[in-house]
Amino acid sequence: MLQVISLSKSYDHKTYAVNELSFAVENGHILALLGHNGAGKSTMLRLVSTMLQASSGQVLIDGIDVFGTEADQLREIKRKIGFVPETVNLLEYLTAWEYLFYIGQMYGIEDETLLTSKVNELVERFGITEAREKTTSDYSSGLKKRISIASIMINQPRLLLLDEPTAHLDPIGVKTLKDCLRELRSEGATIMLATHQLDIAEQLADEILIINEGQQLFYGTQDHLREHFQDSDGQGNLESFYSRLLGG
Repeated sequence: MLQVISLSKSYDHKTYAVNELSFAVENGHILALLGHNGAGKSTMLRLVSTMLQASSGQVLIDGIDVFGTEADQLREIKRKIGFVPETVNLLEYLTAWEYLFYIGQMYGIEDETLLTSKVNELVERFGITEAREKTTSDYSSGLKKRISIASIMINQPRLLLLDEPTAHLDPIGVKTLKDCLRELRSEGATIMLATHQLDIAEQLADEILIINEGQQLFYGTQDHLREHFQDSDGQGNLESFYSRLLGG
């Protein structure tokens, strides 16, 4: 379980990229993080991933505050986290297969037979064609995103953090990703994704967190959002609610 309590991040001690945000994501749930460009979504994900240090507040993963724990315990927590940034940076001199195998080794998977099996499964699952022949530099941006997403699955993370995961993906890649996220959710994974694709959020999310200038505008289920706008007949959709919250 992920729990965020009064989390804030300022880079200059004056303005806040994230300002007093509090929310929780249960095991087996997907939270969609929504907001305009510059709203603080990427900063929020980097704080939860432990890549950034908070100015104040707490991030609890399985009840442990990532900003107040010992180094050894923090390393164990990080092994549970899979993070895919919006901008993909791969080792472009490696083939896709070599890259996935390398990431598995970095996660500490020492059994080469097991790791080979995992890589082959992911290559097939994500439709990474010519994985052994082509270096990652030769793939399209969409296929690079598929490789990046596949790479975090090797360690079977319990907390997935995805920043614009459908960016550059073709329809087949989007469907593969959605199927994968639903499967991981059914297996009890905790998933948080930042997206501009409101239809993706509407299809996948158990809860919605909408932020603007680092501050919370709404947090709850889509049913709660309908109640907020007194949409008793259920005719409204996430796009219309989002537009109204952000002032049209």
